[in-house]
Amino acid sequence: MPGAVLNTNADIAADCIVNSGAIIEHDCVIERGSHAAPGSVLGGNCHVGQSVLIGLGAIVRPGISIGDGTIIGAGAVVVSNMPGGVMAVGVPASFQARSDPGPDRLDDARTCKPTLGAS
Repeated sequence: MPGAVLNTNADIAADCIVNSGAIIEHDCVIERGSHAAPGSVLGGNCHVGQSVLIGLGAIVRPGISIGDGTIIGAGAVVVSNMPGGVMAVGVPASFQARSDPGPDRLDDARTCKPTLGAS
């Protein structure tokens, strides 16, 4: 798998992880502490909030916004905006559960052990 691809005007904040094979298209903004797993793709002009995990091979269509603390499951295809603090999976991606947006959320996302709460 080749290295990550960062296209024109991609703005990636501190403490982010963009893994091998991830593609971040033009004019995307990725806020602090977010993680794009291997093979994930963010279409142009996307906005990714803080402490977001975009799973292995997930695709985020152009112009989509993902709120703080959201987890996008492996292989999901995100075709609509996602609010903060949710877990979304499937094709097209839909809400499956709410994640705990507390201070330990980022550590949970990086170890792939999210803490789930009631909706």
